[in-house]
Amino acid sequence: MTRRSPRLIVVAAAGLWLTAAVAACSGDSSAPTASASASVVGTWNLQQVGNSPLPYLIDQNGADKSELTGGTLVFLSSGFFTEVSTVRNTTGGQVSMTSVPQGGTFTANKGAVQATFAGAAEASAGTYTASTLTIAIGGLPMTYRR
Repeated sequence: MTRRSPRLIVVAAAGLWLTAAVAACSGDSSAPTASASASVVGTWNLQQVGNSPLPYLIDQNGADKSELTGGTLVFLSSGFFTEVSTVRNTTGGQVSMTSVPQGGTFTANKGAVQATFAGAAEASAGTYTASTLTIAIGGLPMTYRR
């Protein structure tokens, strides 16, 4: 199993969210428009990472661990999206929950979606049907359902 650094995920997500918030408020004419497919627009809930159901183990060192316990992805008709992941951290027997917001822009057409997180150099590609969305985020396939 490939383990991801929870610190890296949280730091990257915070930077991405800030960039997305600034872009959304800037009134930039290069912001996406109604190119987003109506069938992908809406709220999607994370079900699994790769072939693993949630919670997904991000990292573990002895009894200390970080687990992805949930996520919500919302595609807006404006061509923007938001994503909030929930991470459970267990350190020294103490459990805490962290919400990690991210956002960016996307395009969708005929069952294919390209999502670019704010500040990312490359888009994450995926496919969707009326009820299922699978997109590779950080190299891991994430499966969401409505």
